[in-house]
Amino acid sequence: GDAAAVAQESRATPANVEVGAVFTLTVTGNAVSFTATAATVANVTAGLTTAWNDATAAEGKPEFAEVTASNQTTYVKLLGDTKVRSRSRAPRQTAVPPTRRP
Repeated sequence: GDAAAVAQESRATPANVEVGAVFTLTVTGNAVSFTATAATVANVTAGLTTAWNDATAAEGKPEFAEVTASNQTTYVKLLGDTKVRSRSRAPRQTAVPPTRRP
């Protein structure tokens, strides 16, 4: 109906951060990774944000180009660049934990 168009938002929250652990964000089979250089969530969110946005610029993959990552210090916010109409007026939020390899 008459619901306002909103951009889809997802959040990726790293957990169990250790130096050397690899964290990966994946969208439709395309992935970016970051290896923790400090044992803090903020280190991983900063690294994943940079990796995502660099992939958008360098690789030109539409999956990355259609979503902007921003570092929120405790999580990475992924925000769709295109607004869509939904039956609900509230923005859609999905928890998307990054995968972690020791």
